[in-house]
Amino acid sequence: MESREKTATNQRELLKMDEVQACLGISKAYAYKLIKEKKIPSLRLGERGAIRVRGVDLDAFLEAKVGR
Repeated sequence: MESREKTATNQRELLKMDEVQACLGISKAYAYKLIKEKKIPSLRLGERGAIRVRGVDLDAFLEAKVGR
């Protein structure tokens, strides 16, 4: 059986903006800027267009920045 590494961000599939902000230690405005510039992939859900970020996408962003 394959072992799957779990990180803080991919334990939950879709993250809210305040969770993204907290994981990165940045302001909410800067988190929105990174999403607008497509540096972090995101999804829009429902009629109101709630923004969510997949945990694996946030992990990939962090790996690219930190170079694990």
